[in-house]
Amino acid sequence: MAGVLVIEELYYIYPTRRNETAVILWKDGDEWSHLFGKSLPFEQSPAETAARVMSEKTCGLLYCVDVRHLTDTIKGQQLCVDNTYVIGIKSGILFGSDYHKNMQKIQDSGNVRSSSWLKTSDIARFYVSDLVKAEGFNCVDSGGNLQQISKATKLLLSKALSQNMVALAAYHPKNFMRVTHDTTDHLSGLTSLVIRA
Repeated sequence: MAGVLVIEELYYIYPTRRNETAVILWKDGDEWSHLFGKSLPFEQSPAETAARVMSEKTCGLLYCVDVRHLTDTIKGQQLCVDNTYVIGIKSGILFGSDYHKNMQKIQDSGNVRSSSWLKTSDIARFYVSDLVKAEGFNCVDSGGNLQQISKATKLLLSKALSQNMVALAAYHPKNFMRVTHDTTDHLSGLTSLVIRA
């Protein structure tokens, strides 16, 4: 198993006037969770698994060309806990509408491979402070809706916070570039945020 925990630098919503670090989670069944999945036989490292899972579970919205972009260090520390890479993203570049458009394009493609790309059904932001204060596994998302958080995600977030990984990821977000794939493979026509060096 390997995965990715996505931390958004500072997320601001006008009505609440909050400007705080957020965690971006995906709906997987009835719960909201970070991105994780099982390793495939051809994958040589947890980073390879994490990169594939990140692309699949975000419907291609987050894409990593080179796994070294997941495994690099910040201030001498690799941001990885339990084979899950903690990555920062700048606020205002990850849109749920792009995720849903990609999902629709994958569904419309009829590609046999697309079924592995449709494991999640939605995207939401959760303020880190709300997740920390939340009792049990229920927490409000940034829109004020009460949601059920996976136990594994809460545990992972707790470990990442205790090792200062969330703050490091938030203050040192990855450099992403927005692209629309014009290839003939399974990414054709999808919008992605590609991690750059």
